[in-house]
Amino acid sequence: MIAGAYLAVTKSWVAAEKPPFNLLNLVGALLILFSLYFEPVPGAILIEVFWIMIAGVALFRYFSKR
Repeated sequence: MIAGAYLAVTKSWVAAEKPPFNLLNLVGALLILFSLYFEPVPGAILIEVFWIMIAGVALFRYFSKR
């Protein structure tokens, strides 16, 4: 999902500041974080937590402006 979101922005299918991009990143990071539950890797968990926070802040800012 994360790679798909990047592809979509690169191909101009979605805008990076719009919710679909950030939702794809958020869901992708949550799925990776879920997989890390079964075989924890602290560095990877930290990266996914940051990814979730970044997507969450972007979504919050987008919807709070509306």
